[in-house]
Amino acid sequence: MEQEMMPNEAEAEAACAVESAPAESEAPPDDGQALALLRAQFEELKAVVAGLVPKKADEDAMTDAFRALYPDVGREELPDEVWEAARGGLPLEAAYALYERREALRRTAAEAVNKKNAAVAWGRADREEDGFLSPDEVRDMTPAEVRANLARITASMKHWS
Repeated sequence: MEQEMMPNEAEAEAACAVESAPAESEAPPDDGQALALLRAQFEELKAVVAGLVPKKADEDAMTDAFRALYPDVGREELPDEVWEAARGGLPLEAAYALYERREALRRTAAEAVNKKNAAVAWGRADREEDGFLSPDEVRDMTPAEVRANLARITASMKHWS
């Protein structure tokens, strides 16, 4: 009884052959058409890649004018933000000049903050001889150390609250 419910092997093979056969309207392209299609796709991809990756010749042209203005700065020393600005259309030498200006402003601001902090600080962290002394340091001194450091103690007292 079980054999009657199961199709035989010949019927199964015939069913598979019909399902996998291409329809007559979907004839496979010949080799010439397939090759032409691949070439067209290749050209499209090549155009996309050319647009994404800057050409070495373009970078060399950008660096010629840059080298004239900044002969001591090598290409490998340029930060990524300079290259990004140059790829965005800004001349390389202008991008680097802007970068230098921003860095100078950052340094100036940092120096101003450091100077302001130094004016209100108790002294240097490394405790050089000319640094200020804290009240605790003075309390821990012997009378001989107080006499030896009297000028520093007097200067330090101006910063005690």
